[in-house]
Order: sequence, then C-alpha cells, then structure tokens
Amino acid sequence: MPKVSAMLGRAYLGLNRLEPAEVELRRALALDDESFAAMVGLADLALQQGDLSAAREHFTTAEKLAHDHPDVARLRERLVPSRPSGPGSAVERPHTKCERVATRCVVARRCRPGER
Repeated sequence: MPKVSAMLGRAYLGLNRLEPAEVELRRALALDDESFAAMVGLADLALQQGDLSAAREHFTTAEKLAHDHPDVARLRERLVPSRPSGPGSAVERPHTKCERVATRCVVARRCRPGER
C-alpha cells in the first residue's frame, strides 16, 4: 500500500495538485517510514512550494536510503548549486528575493529581469 500512495502522490505532484500530493506522500511515509519514493516526492513538493529547508531534509533522508538512485542525482542538482572553481572565481550569494522565491533563482539559477 505505501507504494501505491507514493505513486499516487507523485502523480498528483505531476498535475500540480499539491494538497492531495502531500496527503498521499505523507500517507506512504506513515505506512513505511523508509519509503524512498515518498521522500523524493516530498522533496519535490517542498521545492515546488519554495521550502528549501524541507526539501533538503527529505533529500538527505532519500540520499541515505539510495545514494546512487537517479532521482537523488536529479535532486542534488536542484538543491546544491554548482560552484565555480579556479583562481578568481567567486560564488555569488543569492540575493534576498531569490532566497524567498527559491524555485526561481537558487534552484533554477535564474532570475526574472528586475529582480536583482
């Protein structure tokens, strides 16, 4: 049953129906507290809601469950900004607007004109 709830939650998430997605994903987690699919779904949900803290928390748990899974790599790419390397490279700290609207800049690494 947890797999069905996790799959249903992911389907709702894909349809941008966030409330039923959260209900199903949390149900899957209540039935199996090590449900990888539920953890990944909750991380994706948190990203869509702009809650980076919750997304990182669910990502960390999912990573412990299956560190080499493609979904973990995809989430890592969205949550951990790439850092330039080499002499003279500086990592620019996201500005306040993008921290508040995380899915726009911190995650997607882009801003709308006039937001900087």
